[in-house]
Amino acid sequence: MVKSNTYTNTSFVYETKLNIPLEYKEKCIDALYNLKTHPVAPRDKSFEDTFDEQNSGQVVISNYNLVVEAPILKKLLDNITKIIKHHVFPNYLEDQWDLNMASCWGGIYEKNGKALSHNHIPFYYSFVYYLKTSDQSSPMIFEGNDNLSISVRDDLLLFFSSGQYHHVPPNKGEDRIFIAGNMELNQK
Repeated sequence: MVKSNTYTNTSFVYETKLNIPLEYKEKCIDALYNLKTHPVAPRDKSFEDTFDEQNSGQVVISNYNLVVEAPILKKLLDNITKIIKHHVFPNYLEDQWDLNMASCWGGIYEKNGKALSHNHIPFYYSFVYYLKTSDQSSPMIFEGNDNLSISVRDDLLLFFSSGQYHHVPPNKGEDRIFIAGNMELNQK
């Protein structure tokens, strides 16, 4: 079941659990740890502005094409795309528009790792899925008239309008492992 959090007049954050099998989840986590120690491609420079690693803890990130770097994640990413399409894209528009994944990356927030305030414009919708968290993992903060703080937990999928500003305070717990991405809207 998808829960919708309305926290400003125009902003929504949807959250749901995916209930992926434990064995598959462990393989996905292993794939991200493998990218940490054996990166397939150099990291995009745009991550440096968002994660401010010189002044905080490390946030290990893949490049923007995670499916190429870790093919085991394709099934999970296809499922995430299907869920987002179903909940934010009205059926009557499917003949005229496509909603597809434009970019996707994985990351590991180590102790004190954080993300500065940012959005994902020019994309339509964005998401983050948490594979591994701890009780001390930093929340995801969505900014607006009333900030919305969502406690992250294993198997949580959040999706939201790409224009929504958000940030992550310094991580206090063990590795906080996530997959994030952007959806683009294209006319057929």
